[in-house]
Amino acid sequence: MAAGAADKLRPGQPVEQAKAQEPSFDATGKRPAPGQPDAASSKRPRKSEGAEQEINIEGEKPEVNDEEGAGSEQESGNGQSSSLQSPVSVVLLDIEGTVCPVSFVKDVLFPYALEVLPTTLAKEWSSPSFAPYRDAFPPEHSATPEALTAHVQDLMRHDVKIAYLKSLQGYLWEEGYASGALKAPLFPDVAPKILSWTQQEQGDESPNDCGHEEKAKKKKVRVMIYSSGSVAAQKLLFRHTNSSARPDLTGAITDYFDTVNAGPKTEAASYVKIAAKYPDVPVGEWLFLSDLVKEVEAAKEVGMQSFVLERPGNAELSEEVRRKHRVVKSLDEILI
Repeated sequence: MAAGAADKLRPGQPVEQAKAQEPSFDATGKRPAPGQPDAASSKRPRKSEGAEQEINIEGEKPEVNDEEGAGSEQESGNGQSSSLQSPVSVVLLDIEGTVCPVSFVKDVLFPYALEVLPTTLAKEWSSPSFAPYRDAFPPEHSATPEALTAHVQDLMRHDVKIAYLKSLQGYLWEEGYASGALKAPLFPDVAPKILSWTQQEQGDESPNDCGHEEKAKKKKVRVMIYSSGSVAAQKLLFRHTNSSARPDLTGAITDYFDTVNAGPKTEAASYVKIAAKYPDVPVGEWLFLSDLVKEVEAAKEVGMQSFVLERPGNAELSEEVRRKHRVVKSLDEILI
Protein backbone atom coordinates (compact mmCIF):
# COMPACT_ATOMS: atom_id res chain seq x y z
CA MET A 1 0.00 0.00 0.00
CA ALA A 2 1.60 3.29 -1.00
CA ALA A 3 1.93 6.05 1.56
CA GLY A 4 -0.27 9.02 0.83
CA ALA A 5 -3.86 10.15 0.69
CA ALA A 6 -5.13 6.61 0.14
CA ASP A 7 -3.68 5.59 3.51
CA LYS A 8 -5.20 8.46 5.47
CA LEU A 9 -7.74 7.17 7.95
CA ARG A 10 -10.27 9.03 10.04
CA PRO A 11 -9.82 9.07 13.83
CA GLY A 12 -11.97 6.36 15.34
CA GLN A 13 -11.98 4.24 12.16
CA PRO A 14 -10.44 0.72 12.47
CA VAL A 15 -7.53 0.03 10.18
CA GLU A 16 -7.85 -2.58 7.43
CA GLN A 17 -5.08 -5.11 6.99
CA ALA A 18 -2.21 -3.39 5.14
CA LYS A 19 0.08 -4.97 2.59
CA ALA A 20 3.56 -5.46 4.06
CA GLN A 21 6.36 -3.47 2.51
CA GLU A 22 10.06 -4.23 2.55
CA PRO A 23 12.14 -1.12 3.26
CA SER A 24 14.65 -0.17 0.61
CA PHE A 25 17.68 1.99 1.22
CA ASP A 26 19.52 4.59 -0.78
CA ALA A 27 23.24 5.35 -0.56
CA THR A 28 22.78 6.71 2.95
CA GLY A 29 20.89 3.67 4.13
CA LYS A 30 17.42 5.27 4.24
CA ARG A 31 14.56 5.57 1.79
CA PRO A 32 13.03 9.08 1.82
CA ALA A 33 9.26 9.40 1.91
CA PRO A 34 7.62 10.86 -1.22
CA GLY A 35 8.05 14.62 -1.28
CA GLN A 36 10.49 14.57 1.61
CA PRO A 37 14.22 15.50 1.63
CA ASP A 38 16.69 12.67 1.30
CA ALA A 39 17.63 10.61 4.32
CA ALA A 40 20.93 12.39 4.91
CA SER A 41 19.08 15.63 5.66
CA SER A 42 16.93 14.04 8.37
CA LYS A 43 19.66 12.47 10.50
CA ARG A 44 19.66 13.18 14.18
CA PRO A 45 22.38 15.74 15.07
CA ARG A 46 25.43 14.56 16.97
CA LYS A 47 26.56 16.38 20.04
CA SER A 48 29.44 18.74 19.40
CA GLU A 49 32.85 17.17 19.87
CA GLY A 50 33.55 19.57 22.70
CA ALA A 51 30.52 18.41 24.65
CA GLU A 52 31.00 16.73 28.00
CA GLN A 53 30.99 12.94 27.99
CA GLU A 54 28.50 12.77 30.86
CA ILE A 55 24.92 12.36 29.72
CA ASN A 56 22.49 14.97 31.03
CA ILE A 57 19.06 13.45 31.43
CA GLU A 58 17.47 16.24 33.43
CA GLY A 59 14.78 18.01 31.44
CA GLU A 60 13.75 21.64 31.75
CA LYS A 61 10.46 22.84 33.15
CA PRO A 62 7.75 21.63 30.74
CA GLU A 63 6.24 24.16 28.36
CA VAL A 64 2.98 23.67 26.59
CA ASN A 65 2.20 24.41 22.96
CA ASP A 66 -1.31 25.83 23.07
CA GLU A 67 -2.12 25.45 19.37
CA GLU A 68 -5.73 24.38 18.72
CA GLY A 69 -6.97 26.44 21.66
CA ALA A 70 -5.86 26.79 25.24
CA GLY A 71 -9.41 26.03 26.29
CA SER A 72 -8.91 22.39 25.36
CA GLU A 73 -5.90 21.97 27.63
CA GLN A 74 -6.18 19.77 30.71
CA GLU A 75 -5.00 20.94 34.11
CA SER A 76 -2.45 18.94 36.13
CA GLY A 77 -0.84 19.50 39.50
CA ASN A 78 2.19 21.03 37.78
CA GLY A 79 0.26 23.31 35.43
CA GLN A 80 -1.17 22.73 32.00
CA SER A 81 -0.82 19.48 30.09
CA SER A 82 -1.15 18.83 26.38
CA SER A 83 -4.66 17.71 25.52
CA LEU A 84 -5.66 14.81 23.30
CA GLN A 85 -8.23 14.88 20.52
CA SER A 86 -9.71 11.50 21.48
CA PRO A 87 -9.18 8.72 24.05
CA VAL A 88 -5.86 6.85 23.82
CA SER A 89 -5.65 3.05 23.87
CA VAL A 90 -2.05 2.65 22.66
CA VAL A 91 1.03 4.80 23.25
CA LEU A 92 3.68 4.13 20.60
CA LEU A 93 7.11 5.35 21.72
CA ASP A 94 10.26 6.17 19.79
CA ILE A 95 13.49 5.54 21.73
CA GLU A 96 16.42 7.78 20.78
CA GLY A 97 15.72 11.39 21.78
CA THR A 98 12.30 10.43 23.17
CA VAL A 99 12.76 8.05 26.11
CA CYS A 100 16.56 8.33 26.40
CA PRO A 101 19.15 10.88 25.25
CA VAL A 102 20.41 10.86 21.67
CA SER A 103 23.90 10.86 23.18
CA PHE A 104 23.39 7.42 24.74
CA VAL A 105 23.09 5.86 21.30
CA LYS A 106 25.68 8.01 19.54
CA ASP A 107 28.26 8.35 22.30
CA VAL A 108 27.85 5.10 24.26
CA LEU A 109 26.18 2.27 22.32
CA PHE A 110 27.81 2.88 18.93
CA PRO A 111 31.39 3.23 20.29
CA TYR A 112 30.89 0.16 22.47
CA ALA A 113 29.89 -1.94 19.45
CA LEU A 114 32.95 -0.82 17.51
CA GLU A 115 35.22 -1.45 20.50
CA VAL A 116 34.15 -5.06 21.08
CA LEU A 117 33.68 -6.00 17.40
CA PRO A 118 37.28 -7.17 16.67
CA THR A 119 37.44 -9.34 19.80
CA THR A 120 34.00 -10.80 19.13
CA LEU A 121 34.89 -11.67 15.54
CA ALA A 122 38.15 -13.28 16.60
CA LYS A 123 36.39 -15.50 19.15
CA GLU A 124 33.13 -16.28 17.37
CA TRP A 125 33.75 -16.03 13.63
CA SER A 126 33.11 -19.73 13.01
CA SER A 127 30.64 -20.38 15.83
CA PRO A 128 27.12 -21.54 14.89
CA SER A 129 25.55 -18.89 17.13
CA PHE A 130 27.33 -16.07 15.29
CA ALA A 131 26.87 -17.46 11.77
CA PRO A 132 23.40 -15.92 11.16
CA TYR A 133 24.70 -12.44 11.98
CA ARG A 134 27.80 -12.87 9.80
CA ASP A 135 25.94 -14.42 6.87
CA ALA A 136 23.33 -11.64 6.81
CA PHE A 137 26.01 -9.29 5.46
CA PRO A 138 26.63 -9.14 1.69
CA PRO A 139 29.14 -11.86 0.63
CA GLU A 140 31.82 -9.37 -0.34
CA HIS A 141 31.74 -7.94 3.19
CA SER A 142 31.51 -11.21 5.14
CA ALA A 143 34.37 -13.19 3.58
CA THR A 144 36.84 -12.29 6.35
CA PRO A 145 36.73 -10.63 9.78
CA GLU A 146 38.71 -7.72 8.37
CA ALA A 147 36.23 -7.15 5.54
CA LEU A 148 33.25 -7.26 7.88
CA THR A 149 34.92 -4.89 10.35
CA ALA A 150 35.68 -2.37 7.62
CA HIS A 151 32.10 -2.51 6.33
CA VAL A 152 30.60 -2.07 9.80
CA GLN A 153 32.84 0.92 10.46
CA ASP A 154 31.79 2.49 7.16
CA LEU A 155 28.08 1.94 7.78
CA MET A 156 28.24 3.38 11.28
CA ARG A 157 30.35 6.33 10.15
CA HIS A 158 27.53 7.29 7.78
CA ASP A 159 24.75 6.41 10.26
CA VAL A 160 23.24 3.87 7.86
CA LYS A 161 20.16 2.19 9.29
CA ILE A 162 20.04 -1.24 7.66
CA ALA A 163 18.68 -4.46 9.12
CA TYR A 164 21.80 -6.65 9.13
CA LEU A 165 23.86 -3.96 10.86
CA LYS A 166 21.18 -3.37 13.49
CA SER A 167 21.00 -7.10 14.22
CA LEU A 168 24.77 -7.32 14.69
CA GLN A 169 24.77 -4.28 16.97
CA GLY A 170 22.15 -5.92 19.17
CA TYR A 171 24.29 -9.05 19.36
CA LEU A 172 27.33 -7.00 20.41
CA TRP A 173 25.39 -5.00 23.01
CA GLU A 174 23.89 -8.07 24.66
CA GLU A 175 27.07 -8.93 26.57
CA GLY A 176 27.54 -5.30 27.57
CA TYR A 177 24.07 -5.08 29.10
CA ALA A 178 24.46 -8.46 30.82
CA SER A 179 27.80 -7.46 32.38
CA GLY A 180 26.52 -4.10 33.57
CA ALA A 181 28.82 -2.16 31.24
CA LEU A 182 25.72 -0.79 29.51
CA LYS A 183 22.59 0.57 31.15
CA ALA A 184 19.91 2.64 29.42
CA PRO A 185 19.67 6.15 30.96
CA LEU A 186 15.94 6.80 30.61
CA PHE A 187 14.70 10.33 31.18
CA PRO A 188 13.29 10.60 34.75
CA ASP A 189 9.65 10.75 33.62
CA VAL A 190 9.73 7.67 31.36
CA ALA A 191 9.60 4.61 33.64
CA PRO A 192 7.05 6.07 36.09
CA LYS A 193 4.83 7.14 33.20
CA ILE A 194 4.99 3.76 31.44
CA LEU A 195 4.08 2.01 34.69
CA SER A 196 1.31 4.53 35.35
CA TRP A 197 -0.16 4.24 31.85
CA THR A 198 -0.22 0.46 32.09
CA GLN A 199 -1.36 0.65 35.75
CA GLN A 200 1.48 -1.49 37.03
CA GLU A 201 3.43 -1.04 40.22
CA GLN A 202 7.04 -1.58 41.20
CA GLY A 203 6.68 -5.28 42.03
CA ASP A 204 4.66 -6.30 38.96
CA GLU A 205 6.61 -8.24 36.35
CA SER A 206 3.89 -8.46 33.70
CA PRO A 207 0.30 -7.24 33.31
CA ASN A 208 -0.66 -10.81 32.38
CA ASP A 209 1.04 -12.61 35.29
CA CYS A 210 -1.07 -14.87 37.47
CA GLY A 211 -2.04 -12.95 40.58
CA HIS A 212 -2.27 -9.66 38.69
CA GLU A 213 -5.50 -10.40 36.85
CA GLU A 214 -7.30 -7.49 38.45
CA LYS A 215 -4.61 -5.00 37.39
CA ALA A 216 -4.68 -6.40 33.87
CA LYS A 217 -8.44 -5.83 33.64
CA LYS A 218 -8.18 -2.16 34.55
CA LYS A 219 -5.07 -1.35 32.53
CA LYS A 220 -5.61 1.96 30.79
CA VAL A 221 -3.38 1.74 27.74
CA ARG A 222 -0.90 -0.50 26.00
CA VAL A 223 2.64 0.79 25.52
CA MET A 224 4.53 -0.24 22.38
CA ILE A 225 7.91 0.71 20.91
CA TYR A 226 8.85 1.75 17.35
CA SER A 227 12.55 2.34 16.69
CA SER A 228 15.03 1.99 13.85
CA GLY A 229 17.06 -0.27 16.15
CA SER A 230 16.26 -3.98 15.92
CA VAL A 231 13.53 -5.48 18.08
CA ALA A 232 16.20 -7.52 19.89
CA ALA A 233 18.16 -4.34 20.70
CA GLN A 234 14.98 -2.60 21.88
CA LYS A 235 14.22 -5.42 24.31
CA LEU A 236 17.78 -5.32 25.66
CA LEU A 237 17.50 -1.58 26.29
CA PHE A 238 14.22 -1.81 28.20
CA ARG A 239 15.42 -4.86 30.14
CA HIS A 240 18.43 -2.95 31.50
CA THR A 241 17.46 0.60 32.50
CA ASN A 242 18.40 3.05 35.22
CA SER A 243 14.84 3.01 36.59
CA SER A 244 14.65 2.75 40.37
CA ALA A 245 10.95 1.85 40.11
CA ARG A 246 11.74 -1.23 38.03
CA PRO A 247 14.94 -1.64 35.96
CA ASP A 248 13.32 -4.24 33.68
CA LEU A 249 10.37 -2.60 31.91
CA THR A 250 9.77 -5.28 29.29
CA GLY A 251 6.80 -6.65 31.22
CA ALA A 252 5.00 -3.33 30.74
CA ILE A 253 5.56 -3.21 26.98
CA THR A 254 3.09 -5.00 24.72
CA ASP A 255 4.93 -5.01 21.38
CA TYR A 256 7.99 -3.81 19.48
CA PHE A 257 8.36 -2.56 15.90
CA ASP A 258 11.42 -1.78 13.76
CA THR A 259 12.24 -1.11 10.11
CA VAL A 260 12.02 -4.84 9.34
CA ASN A 261 8.59 -5.73 10.70
CA ALA A 262 7.01 -2.31 10.10
CA GLY A 263 9.07 -0.25 7.64
CA PRO A 264 10.81 3.15 7.50
CA LYS A 265 9.67 5.49 10.26
CA THR A 266 9.11 8.45 7.94
CA GLU A 267 6.63 6.58 5.71
CA ALA A 268 2.90 6.61 6.44
CA ALA A 269 2.51 3.02 5.24
CA SER A 270 4.63 1.84 8.19
CA TYR A 271 2.10 3.23 10.67
CA VAL A 272 -0.76 1.67 8.71
CA LYS A 273 1.00 -1.68 9.04
CA ILE A 274 1.57 -1.24 12.78
CA ALA A 275 -2.04 -0.26 13.48
CA ALA A 276 -3.35 -3.09 11.28
CA LYS A 277 -1.83 -5.61 13.70
CA TYR A 278 -4.35 -4.40 16.30
CA PRO A 279 -7.68 -4.06 14.42
CA ASP A 280 -9.54 -3.73 17.73
CA VAL A 281 -7.95 -0.29 18.26
CA PRO A 282 -9.25 2.61 16.13
CA VAL A 283 -6.35 4.42 14.50
CA GLY A 284 -7.35 7.68 16.20
CA GLU A 285 -6.75 6.05 19.60
CA TRP A 286 -3.03 5.58 18.88
CA LEU A 287 -0.62 8.21 20.26
CA PHE A 288 2.86 8.25 18.68
CA LEU A 289 5.63 10.18 20.44
CA SER A 290 8.93 11.04 18.74
CA ASP A 291 11.56 13.75 18.59
CA LEU A 292 11.68 13.68 14.76
CA VAL A 293 9.10 15.84 13.00
CA LYS A 294 8.99 13.75 9.81
CA GLU A 295 8.04 10.69 11.85
CA VAL A 296 5.30 12.61 13.64
CA GLU A 297 3.96 13.85 10.31
CA ALA A 298 3.89 10.31 8.89
CA ALA A 299 1.88 9.06 11.89
CA LYS A 300 -0.55 11.97 11.64
CA GLU A 301 -1.05 11.29 7.94
CA VAL A 302 -2.80 7.99 8.72
CA GLY A 303 -4.90 9.47 11.53
CA MET A 304 -2.81 8.76 14.63
CA GLN A 305 -2.42 11.40 17.28
CA SER A 306 1.23 12.42 17.58
CA PHE A 307 3.35 14.87 19.61
CA VAL A 308 6.95 16.04 19.16
CA LEU A 309 9.25 15.45 22.16
CA GLU A 310 11.69 18.26 22.93
CA ARG A 311 14.43 16.73 25.07
CA PRO A 312 17.89 17.94 26.17
CA GLY A 313 20.38 17.27 23.37
CA ASN A 314 17.76 17.09 20.61
CA ALA A 315 17.76 19.28 17.51
CA GLU A 316 16.30 22.74 18.04
CA LEU A 317 12.72 23.04 16.84
CA SER A 318 11.66 25.88 14.57
CA GLU A 319 8.74 28.19 15.25
CA GLU A 320 6.97 26.65 12.27
CA VAL A 321 7.20 23.20 13.88
CA ARG A 322 5.83 24.61 17.13
CA ARG A 323 2.88 26.13 15.27
CA LYS A 324 2.06 22.93 13.36
CA HIS A 325 2.61 20.30 16.06
CA ARG A 326 2.08 19.75 19.76
CA VAL A 327 5.50 19.96 21.42
CA VAL A 328 6.09 18.56 24.91
CA LYS A 329 9.21 18.32 27.04
CA SER A 330 8.06 15.52 29.32
CA LEU A 331 5.64 12.60 29.28
CA ASP A 332 4.20 14.11 32.46
CA GLU A 333 2.59 16.79 30.29
CA ILE A 334 0.38 14.17 28.64
CA LEU A 335 -2.72 13.19 30.59
CA ILE A 336 -4.39 10.00 29.39
